[in-house]
Parts: sequence; C-alpha cells; structure tokens
Amino acid sequence: MLPTNIPVEKNRYLTATTVSQTLNYKVNFYETTKTAKINSPSVSKGTLIATLEGIKYKGTASAKASISDYVQINAADYDEFVDLGHRIKAAEQAGLGHQQLLWNEGRWYIYLDFPSDSTFQTKDYPDSRQLAKDIVTYLDKNMLPAPQKIGVIKISNWNTSEDTTVQWQDNQTVYQISGRDPMTALKIAVAMKAK
Repeated sequence: MLPTNIPVEKNRYLTATTVSQTLNYKVNFYETTKTAKINSPSVSKGTLIATLEGIKYKGTASAKASISDYVQINAADYDEFVDLGHRIKAAEQAGLGHQQLLWNEGRWYIYLDFPSDSTFQTKDYPDSRQLAKDIVTYLDKNMLPAPQKIGVIKISNWNTSEDTTVQWQDNQTVYQISGRDPMTALKIAVAMKAK
C-alpha cells in the first residue's frame, strides 16, 4: 500500500529511498530542490517529509498486538473535556509540564501531547487546542484508511520533539507513517491506497 499523493512545497520535487523485504517495506519520502532518482545518493540531501512502513505479521492477533498504544476513551475516567467541533470532544489531562488531548474517531485513537508552557510549543502549531480542532475538521472531510480493528495517531507538539505517528492494522499488516508535521502525516495517511 502506498500513498497516491505526497504534499511538497511549490517548485520542489518528491523523491524517496526504499527498502523492501518479503514481510516488510520502508519508504522515506524526501522533498528536494532538484530532481533526484529514487534511491540515488542525492536523495538524502533533501528534506525528509515522512517515513512509511508496512510490516506483515503471522496473524491478525499479532498485528493488532503490535499497536500497543490504543485506548478506548471512557468519559467517566476524565473530568475535563474540550469541544473540538463536529460532535467530537477530547478528554484533557495534564501533569509534569505536559497537557494531553485524547479522543476516538471510529476505530481510531488520537493522542496529542503538548507543553503546558507555551515557550516549548512548536512554531508551526503554537496553539495545540486549535491544532486538535484543525485535525477534527480535516478528518471530517477526509477519510483515513479504515483499520480492521484499531488505529492510533500520536502527536508530540513540543519544539524539542516534534513527531507524529499514524499507525493502523489492515488484516495481518500494520502500516505506520512517521513525520514531523502532523497535518502532512494525516494527508499521507488519507492518500494511502491499495495497489
């Protein structure tokens, strides 16, 4: 499974490095200022956009078990909620300088971790609550792949560790998209299509 579209800046080029084995594959997508052939040495001089991995397990149970971060939110377990629009409410929790927004959309669990102190917030997304609302709005209009059982989106919105992971199960295979920018990772996940 590969994305049908990867967002790149205007006047930039998309290229990649790839590794493929019988039960797994990995594609690093890069944005470059000049055209570069896939897997050529010049590719890594570009800016890494995201990494896509697919791993096939022996069975659906082991594939599901490999996604360890899934949580089904139970409203009774939380005191604070944030209205994200589109009839979605996120549970909010905080501690030790962290704040988290947690919510489910269908079979997906979405976890957004950000600093309590705005000094440590990313420049690209200085308002994490607004980022969560933007994610909900985007997902209201764009469909993620339907996981067979579960899918997890984890976003770290710290200036010291900007990282997003989108991971889901499709039968025996687990797909994972990793990247710095959460909206780019979501756009790539939405663009994933089977061959």
